Amino acid sequence: SCNITFSQTAGTGSTDCSILPPLVSSDSPLCVGDTLHLMAETITNATYAWTGPAGFSSPVQNPFIPDITLNQAGDYSCIITVNSQSSPPAITTVLVNDLPDAFLTSTDTTICPGAEVYMLVNLTGAEPFDVVYFDGGNYITVSGLSAPLDTIFVNPPGPVTYTLTQVTDTACTKALSGVTFNVNNFPTANGVLTGGDVICPGD
Repeated sequence: SCNITFSQTAGTGSTDCSILPPLVSSDSPLCVGDTLHLMAETITNATYAWTGPAGFSSPVQNPFIPDITLNQAGDYSCIITVNSQSSPPAITTVLVNDLPDAFLTSTDTTICPGAEVYMLVNLTGAEPFDVVYFDGGNYITVSGLSAPLDTIFVNPPGPVTYTLTQVTDTACTKALSGVTFNVNNFPTANGVLTGGDVICPGD
């Protein structure tokens, strides 16, 4: 309850006693697999009605959607009702980004001991990319890679397996599983000189 003073200099006027829509928001932007949290302003004695993409609906003031997918991106609308009177819809737009991905064009190679080797990596997503790989003892991050194909150079101490564990683009990060690159060495070259130490002229 309060006192309201109206002032008008010309023409006719009237009051609009409809309910104002609540302030709404979300934790967008998100990545595929994240949990979407929708939030609405607390209004005394209000009931809430949310609707959104992919048939979403909820009577909860602050609902959430786990494991969000690309088809759940879009506009989410909230209407409140107080004493049988409903508000216009309040809308918050949710952006969902797809996860980046990385895989190798080849899973192994054979080189001479001590030689440099490179891994050709196919990349999808919003470049630039960071790729993390495990060399058997340490996790190494390679930054600034570009789509669709880029190169990671390594200097293996000998036969070794490199494992790509994570790829990150400008929006999202994806854990990688089973992406390995095996480096093998050619056998060491050896030679033995044989023959007599005395020959006849012309032999």
